Amino acid sequence: GNTITLQRPRTLPSEVVYYNGTTLEDSTQLIIRVYDNADLISGYSDYYYYAVYLPEGTKVSQADATAKYADNKMGDLTFTLPSDRAYMSMAWLMESNGKKDADAQEVKDAFAPYAYNFITGTKTSFTQNGAEIKTTYKYTVDKKAESTADGTVMGILPHQYKNMSGYDYMDYTARTIRGTMKTVVGTSYSTTMQYNGILSALPVTKDEKTIGEIKNQLGYLYSYRKTKADPKWICFIEGQYGGYDTYWVGKNLNTLSDAIWLADQFKDNDMKTMTNDMVEGVENYLKFWFDPYRAYIDGQHKDDYFYYDEQYGTLIGYPTSYDSDKQLNDHHFHYGYWIKAAATVAMKDPQWAKEWGGMVYEMIGDIANANRDGSSYNKNSETRYPFLRNFDIYEGHSWASGVANYEFDENGVLAENGGLSGGNNQESSSESVNAWSSLILWGEAVGDERIRDLGIYMYTTEIAAIEDYYYDVHNEIFTKEYKDSNNYNIQTVTRLFGGKYDHTAWWTENPIEVTTITMLPISGATLYMGKYKEKVKAVVDSIGENSKQWTHFVNNKEQICATYGKGDMLTDPKTNQDVVAEYYAYYDPDAALAKVDLSDSGKVENGESRAHTLAYITSLKEYGNQNFDITGSTPFSVVLEKNGVKTYVVENHTDKTQKTGRLFLLRIPMDIL
Repeated sequence: GNTITLQRPRTLPSEVVYYNGTTLEDSTQLIIRVYDNADLISGYSDYYYYAVYLPEGTKVSQADATAKYADNKMGDLTFTLPSDRAYMSMAWLMESNGKKDADAQEVKDAFAPYAYNFITGTKTSFTQNGAEIKTTYKYTVDKKAESTADGTVMGILPHQYKNMSGYDYMDYTARTIRGTMKTVVGTSYSTTMQYNGILSALPVTKDEKTIGEIKNQLGYLYSYRKTKADPKWICFIEGQYGGYDTYWVGKNLNTLSDAIWLADQFKDNDMKTMTNDMVEGVENYLKFWFDPYRAYIDGQHKDDYFYYDEQYGTLIGYPTSYDSDKQLNDHHFHYGYWIKAAATVAMKDPQWAKEWGGMVYEMIGDIANANRDGSSYNKNSETRYPFLRNFDIYEGHSWASGVANYEFDENGVLAENGGLSGGNNQESSSESVNAWSSLILWGEAVGDERIRDLGIYMYTTEIAAIEDYYYDVHNEIFTKEYKDSNNYNIQTVTRLFGGKYDHTAWWTENPIEVTTITMLPISGATLYMGKYKEKVKAVVDSIGENSKQWTHFVNNKEQICATYGKGDMLTDPKTNQDVVAEYYAYYDPDAALAKVDLSDSGKVENGESRAHTLAYITSLKEYGNQNFDITGSTPFSVVLEKNGVKTYVVENHTDKTQKTGRLFLLRIPMDIL
């Protein structure tokens, strides 16, 4: 019917502090104060204001209307709406922060002209003009009789308004989990962000001795993977983690993709043979998974295939991991590695892409379908995928959990230790970036500009969100309590939730592993991490062997494991030491090179190789970080700069001559100009 009951918070004091009618009963606009749990201790000193906007002719009643808010007995509010006006709206107005009821009324009045314009639809579109990515957010509103203005009040997040100009913002802001939200009136707004380009690989150093060592390391990797791995080229991940599921096989494929692009920069015959063999190995392995009708090999690996589940509307690879099947978790993390590997092959063997690219498009469709009607990228496929499944257009970043189910203890209390008390979440922001950069690579490799440009949009937008919400590079988002918690000098968010953020991981409290999950895989698409060099240093310093984070973890590992229900957690300070060194190279490549252990005993992260690590750090050592003030007109163009010397790096992965500014590209994998 037309009766709506607004229940009072059952554990929080609250009260109606304003109504616009002669009596509460004949009012159409109300203001309610609600107190926070934390404020109960301080005698109700802080609270939140909310407004309720009702249609003309509404009758309002309240149970226990005479009770005092201090008694926590403000009664439920019941609104009986006119039969022809079954609508109402609510708005969060402000925190108290020393402000009064009259201040809340001012905000309520400012919002009132738009309170009866109901949002019936939202839609986002993007356009690309060279390095400029313009995203437009549009609202469709339904104006009711009480409306006195056009448009609506739109909330603008930090990663958005940092990339907007020319807007007349309202005087009213909100403190949110994502920082200060600004408000603007209208039905649309646009952001303009800069795409800074990616590379398949950084250019190798010109130092002959280092080149020799890189080639040696490539040779070791090549020999081991070709002759000892089973299945060929794919290595079972030794140690605490790993297997033959879609995530850990994806990490294997990342190692090989980076090795192919690295070896391909050398033109001697041995390197050409090595490159071609690795390309063929990845081709065959992808075909093995992509062909569900292939014969089993000695009865092994019979589960290695991808399956479209019509009921779930998703593509699932078997064997699965991390509930990628039951909960549809982490699909973009997993498939990003596979799409990158397929792009690597396609750039060397276009015919393979024509024969097997259909499966790659299924993966892309599963994680990033741009068809709003749900149709597949494959013309001959009837499969259906949701619109941009993993990517949150408004928040600017992706989500990893498929269901975001809440976890409760035996008493029905929401669990905090590892629980999903904050709603949906994403842990590895860098693996999300890897997925979208893989779309750029695939689109360029097969000449599909739509996929390439979609990847550019998602890649650019996610980086803007990462800089604010994962790394807080402008020191505006993280609270002091978060950064100074236990005097741990926390520099990053590693698990971003809808309603909270924290510095931990699902599988460990090891601060090195926790932090590097937002770095890996380091690649030619992660140069954005070096834009704020002092942040790089601060992050690494915060997790070093002498940091409080590390010493607390090592000294209390047994208790930490028990608290989180884990059998064991790694305490080796050299864990992921190659990833840390590559990341630190954005700040100081000489120190990074001295820090990393590339000997046979040195730890190698499961998606890395010693060859790639050495090549990456020495490239930054020779050519410097990216200059973000200079952009190219092609997707694969960046400028590296050291001591004022600029190195223009461009790649052409098409069969056409391309032009970027005054620089012409030849049909070669990489050229340093």
